Amino acid sequence: KELLRASSLTSVMRWQGHILKNSTGSAFTFGLSREVSRINTFLSHNWSTPRRKKFLGLAHHFNISVAQCGGFLTMALIAVLTAHGCAPTIQQKISDTEGEEEGHGILGRILVYPVFMILILFWRDLEALLGIRGADVFLDKTCIHQVDDSVKQRGIQKLPAFLNNSKYMLALYTDSSYLTKMWTVYEVAAFL
Repeated sequence: KELLRASSLTSVMRWQGHILKNSTGSAFTFGLSREVSRINTFLSHNWSTPRRKKFLGLAHHFNISVAQCGGFLTMALIAVLTAHGCAPTIQQKISDTEGEEEGHGILGRILVYPVFMILILFWRDLEALLGIRGADVFLDKTCIHQVDDSVKQRGIQKLPAFLNNSKYMLALYTDSSYLTKMWTVYEVAAFL
């Protein structure tokens, strides 16, 4: 039980998932995890997959709801501002009547997509700035000691405990190589 560790989702996803760049661990990366009694999500991935693909999978899974809400709230605020005449509009002719024009809001077209993209890609960086830890997740590089070989070996042997104490498992299946690696197949089989 003392080996059961998790990192915050915020620390894993910060800086566009920089920690996912390579498998090289250190005392610093191990220090990003802490002892826990339960893990929210076990992150199963393949180190041969590029960091960018893994990060985008994590961003889609964990940040999509926040991005959708942010986009919707931005759109709603712009609609209210436009309806009250506080936002710029483009005047367009109404086709059925001569000389009459109707105003169409433009801020929604300009702002909603960028707000959505900023939130889906940078929400965890914003959380870090606000001091929000995020859910506890298992990432092998941070939760299994990579420097002390005896602790590393015990951590690897306790992998089933990490899986059994995880509420969810997220398989970052980005290409067919995921199922060709012994560890990822083992993780999926052990979780089931």
